[in-house]
Amino acid sequence: MGVVLWLTQDALTPYVHGTWTVRCLALAALVSAGGVVYGLATVLLGAFSKDDLRLLLRRRRTT
Repeated sequence: MGVVLWLTQDALTPYVHGTWTVRCLALAALVSAGGVVYGLATVLLGAFSKDDLRLLLRRRRTT
């Protein structure tokens, strides 16, 4: 995750010094990229299987 953030820092540097809205969007892009990498790493390293993720994403019935 750190490597992806390190690689994207040059692309997002101009946006870090912009307006408040632009800075928030740049931060959201960084956090989203980190989350995607973390999610892929959990599946690739075997921390979660595809069945585990299906179980977590399944909607529960409300009673």
